[in-house]
Amino acid sequence: MKTPPQPFRFDTPSVILHGGGSRHHLPRLVREFGGTRVLLVTDPGVVRLGVIGEISADLIREGLDVSVFDQVQPDPTDENVASGLAALEDHRADIIIAIGGGSPIDTAKVIAIRPSNPQPLPEFMGLHKIPHPGLPLIAVPTTAGTGSEALVHGMSRPIGAVFHLPHGLSNAILLPAVTAYSLPASSERYATIARTVGCADEGTSDPVAGDELLSWFESLNQDLRIPRLSECPGVTAEVFEAFLPRMAGDALASGSPANNPKVPDAEEIIRLYRQTW
Repeated sequence: MKTPPQPFRFDTPSVILHGGGSRHHLPRLVREFGGTRVLLVTDPGVVRLGVIGEISADLIREGLDVSVFDQVQPDPTDENVASGLAALEDHRADIIIAIGGGSPIDTAKVIAIRPSNPQPLPEFMGLHKIPHPGLPLIAVPTTAGTGSEALVHGMSRPIGAVFHLPHGLSNAILLPAVTAYSLPASSERYATIARTVGCADEGTSDPVAGDELLSWFESLNQDLRIPRLSECPGVTAEVFEAFLPRMAGDALASGSPANNPKVPDAEEIIRLYRQTW
């Protein structure tokens, strides 16, 4: 008896429009989705840059109704989502445009699915857990990304969740310690980075080039006045020590540390956190 053929899943990526001036195509993209009432989801920093005013004007000029929800905080909470959902309902929006970094974009993703998926948010954790499609969403990133697959991102997120430090800052704080930990496991790749950024010559051996990269990271942090964790506002030793096991567990649960050249366990992550203190 032959085994019946097994189904295979094939997921296609979203469409990406890139290049200078791409934001000016937003009115056309909204029309392609059939949208007429737009909710812009962003944060106060992006508003201060003037980007939101420019994009809003482009959309309104093309006859679209626009409302702005700009109260997304770093490391957004379910309260941000609830407030954004209220703004969505007040405006009767039929499409969302997220503008900013990971916080506005992630918040907008959840706002978009809430009207058709009202169950508690924790039920959506994991792959393919959202039963019903949400509103159309267009994301306009203002950053190149934070390396969510890495050497550092998985440990950075719990710092933001506990102490509400900016994600880029916690990445920078962690980078030298994580690099020093990882160097022996992939000296060739780190050496390539060192030569690419210009802190090591082409003829430098891989181990030496890796060490020079680490020194460059440390000097860069000093030049940029990147503090240690103990020097950051609101970060206390008592809370830091109390949350270390949880932060290490959350870092591992994110899946990012599994992509590191040298995969740490919880105790090693705790030691790395302490090195940054």
